[in-house]
Amino acid sequence: THRERPAVVARLRERILLASPQAIANALHGLADRSDSRETLPTIAVPTLVLVGTEDVLTPPPEAVTMAAAIPRARLDVIPGAGHLANLESPDAVNAALLAFLARRRRRRQATGRAWCWARAANAARSAAGSEAVSAAPR
Repeated sequence: THRERPAVVARLRERILLASPQAIANALHGLADRSDSRETLPTIAVPTLVLVGTEDVLTPPPEAVTMAAAIPRARLDVIPGAGHLANLESPDAVNAALLAFLARRRRRRQATGRAWCWARAANAARSAAGSEAVSAAPR
């Protein structure tokens, strides 16, 4: 990311430098103290999209594969060339993955006759991607 997307690195650096030392210390303390929650992954009972960048060193793709395999209704999408902050590094690819995931969910819900209740999420993703809005099916 440093070589390929210096503007992303600069923006993130600015955000970090705006935080107080106490806020950064609190965030790091929270990360260090959190418990391993991998055992809870099989209890996730909703459709789940796991996104990972091919260059992610904090949660490498093999770990994302393991997470997605542990979640009963998960789908894994890999963002080429992105690191841990794929949404900042490759926003178009992330938005496309989100839109595709939501569209699949919508088609499945329509096929089963269940009301589409995620139209707002799809519209937010489409808006971010500069696409047309979708409409909710009648309830």
